[in-house]
Amino acid sequence: MKLLRYTPSFAPAWDAFVRTSRNGTFLFERAYMDYHADRFHDHSLIYVNEKSRLVALLPACELMEKGEFSSHAGLTYGGFILSPKARAVDVVALFDATRSYLAANGFSTWIYKQVPYIYGLVPSEEDEYVLWKNGARLIECNLSTTIDLRSKLQIKPNPNKARHQRRVENAGFAVSETDDLSAFWRIVETSLREKYSVAPVHSLAEITLLKHRFPKQIRCFVAAHNGKVEDGVLVYETRQVAHAQYSHAAASAKSLGVMDFLNLWLIDYYRRERPDIRYFDFGISNEQHGQYLNPTLISYKEDFGGRAVAYKTFAIDII
Repeated sequence: MKLLRYTPSFAPAWDAFVRTSRNGTFLFERAYMDYHADRFHDHSLIYVNEKSRLVALLPACELMEKGEFSSHAGLTYGGFILSPKARAVDVVALFDATRSYLAANGFSTWIYKQVPYIYGLVPSEEDEYVLWKNGARLIECNLSTTIDLRSKLQIKPNPNKARHQRRVENAGFAVSETDDLSAFWRIVETSLREKYSVAPVHSLAEITLLKHRFPKQIRCFVAAHNGKVEDGVLVYETRQVAHAQYSHAAASAKSLGVMDFLNLWLIDYYRRERPDIRYFDFGISNEQHGQYLNPTLISYKEDFGGRAVAYKTFAIDII
């Protein structure tokens, strides 16, 4: 196993590998990872076998002041991205090669964000075993609420959701997709400021740039009344997951249950119209790096029939 540090000259090969890997998503493509390159010191790694063929990637950055090598800090998840041909012994070799490399380069800790299983086109949890074997410590765990749209067991939404949906439909609301994020982003900014006194992670300029780079993967759905946007959600579509984020409604629409209306519309859309999408993921409901589980928020998501998927982060001592 040979290990190489990523440089921009590898970008075409990197992206091609991500697209054909068994557990990669467009978030690992360089056009997404590098949009905030000024915030993080990239230290991604490339792994090739004895025939000089790519077998894995590791999106990562370095925090040398802490002695940390970390799965990319700008991404929610990001462990090893694997070739469909990679086997368990190969993943063991990946860990061994990485530990040796990190020790030789003065890192004391390796922070590893595991890719949740829902993103794997085939089972891809070899790293779960190797993390345990290497004495990794689970340092953060967040719960995301996910619906398996293709499961034989479908948990029915809370009946109140359907009542809200009918009420909103009767009031004249309609759902559409838009490429213009400005009206929705004003709602996002106002909602986050009033509720949490924070700004969204992405500015309007940043999210517009990303949507321009990934128009098929980053989609914006809005619920409008008489042409006025009152609610919306950004959906990140990967190969089999529709991940909802930035779900916010205007204050005037919340009491009507417009968010319920839009979420039920999306779930029905992905279930009926997109057989390639297996999971609808509402995102995590934790705060304080997983220590606090917001019971109101996760209960709201579970009322649509979703149940938990763990997003886990591990720490491995190197020296």
